[in-house]
Amino acid sequence: TDLYVNGATLLTELQCQSNNMNQLMVDTVLCAMDNNGAEDGYLDIAGNAKPSDLYGIPCKESLADKGWTVNTD
Repeated sequence: TDLYVNGATLLTELQCQSNNMNQLMVDTVLCAMDNNGAEDGYLDIAGNAKPSDLYGIPCKESLADKGWTVNTD
């Protein structure tokens, strides 16, 4: 239910679907991956809570702008 990827700047693929993550944790993962700065990656975080409009969605959109494929609920 917790996943910390802060500072994992070389990580470009992460599959963490269906892990009972709450909205805060989903937002945290999305924003951490966005802040890591990598481009052209793949993140599957579906099957968890939906990202929030305030934090998660903007980070998801920023990742998409960097060429990421991001799957969420």
